[in-house]
Amino acid sequence: MNTINIILERIKQFWKWLKENPKKVYKYSIIILVISLFFFVLEVLFYKPKNIIDTSIPMIFNESDNYIRNEKAKQEEMKIKLSEIKKELDFFKNKKVLVKSDSIRIEYLLNQYKKIQDEK
Repeated sequence: MNTINIILERIKQFWKWLKENPKKVYKYSIIILVISLFFFVLEVLFYKPKNIIDTSIPMIFNESDNYIRNEKAKQEEMKIKLSEIKKELDFFKNKKVLVKSDSIRIEYLLNQYKKIQDEK
């Protein structure tokens, strides 16, 4: 409690001094402003900011371009798979005699074909 009273008393003395010496207060405040302006100008002139504004494409658009490229690649891959499945199905269609393994393979190919069609 004693230290708080001392601090409050010093604050009151400081305010009293401020009111009694307005010219000194004005002078000190102007000196502080000039010094801060000086250091600000030095900082701007000699220390370039690390975050230089870049004119490159923002990451959002780069990522969307990557996404578009990936989607096109997936579409091409699906077309290739579909054409291979169709060729193999045509082979089995033209084949005269089918064995059990052929029918299992045909069923698997049809399931793959449906799966790829559903992904589109």
